[in-house]
Parts: sequence; structure tokens; C-alpha cells
Amino acid sequence: MGGIPDFIEDGKNGFLYNPYSEKSFLELIDKLKKLTPSVCEKMKSNIERTLTQKEHFEELDKQYKKILGSNN
Repeated sequence: MGGIPDFIEDGKNGFLYNPYSEKSFLELIDKLKKLTPSVCEKMKSNIERTLTQKEHFEELDKQYKKILGSNN
């Protein structure tokens, strides 16, 4: 829900499920039961750092200036 699917790739760096689906929830529980420490470490290594608020602003500012044709 929210922006979580923008950062989580199911099975790569976490798990996603449909919170309104009992079937999806049960499938998630089954995945968690089979989870091993080595798989957790692998998934942990696939987590990417998100931008800080300042970095995000600077990226947006750069894009807006590019669109408007400004070099400032």
C-alpha cells in the first residue's frame, strides 16, 4: 500500500501481498515459513538506499530547470 511497491520487488528485497486477499496473505505466510537466514541476507543486500529529502528536491529542481530551459 502507499509507495511501498515503488521500493520493494517481491522476492528480491522483500515481499508484497494484497492486504485485501486472504489467498495472497496465506501465500505470504507460506513464503515466510520457508524463509532461511541466507535468503534474508541475500534480500537485505538487494535493498537500495532512497534519496534524502534534500537529494530528492535537488533532483526535482534539476528536472524542472531542464524542462524550462534554465541553467540556474
